Amino acid sequence: NEPEPGSHADQYTFSSDYLYPFYKRVIQAITGVRDGLPDCPKHAPTGSNCSYPSLGIHDQQHLFFFEPTAFRNLLDYSPQ
Repeated sequence: NEPEPGSHADQYTFSSDYLYPFYKRVIQAITGVRDGLPDCPKHAPTGSNCSYPSLGIHDQQHLFFFEPTAFRNLLDYSPQ
């Protein structure tokens, strides 16, 4: 889930621009929980102004944990 060493991904914005939105969409799809936004159309499910369409799983019994990029672990604060 993190950029490969030597890739040209911006380490300062990778989490906020790519990783966090990805996890947000995964959690929306699996749980069906929305953040007050309407569902995205099925032909364009990754818009930033809509929620990922529910997959019909509606899992409410599992916790989701994720760790930000390892770069953040090297500092006492988040540079983002």
